[in-house]
Amino acid sequence: MIESQQFFPIDDSLKLRVQRLGPLPLINHFLERLELEEHLERLVPTTDRRIRLPYAKALGVLLRSILVEREPIYRQCAP
Repeated sequence: MIESQQFFPIDDSLKLRVQRLGPLPLINHFLERLELEEHLERLVPTTDRRIRLPYAKALGVLLRSILVEREPIYRQCAP
């Protein structure tokens, strides 16, 4: 005969939490290892002081958008 298991009260710090992260952490990891932003800053410098977002950052956003979904940026909406 199988004895019933004893259940101990679970501490609040041991609760399981599930999150959906998506592909961006993995993509960011590889782009950082490739030092893509530094290469883009060197190859496509932002010389105009009026520009708030450097060209290298904008190209990084565009590249991530293409890698995550092959749709134009304006078609992507927040869930």
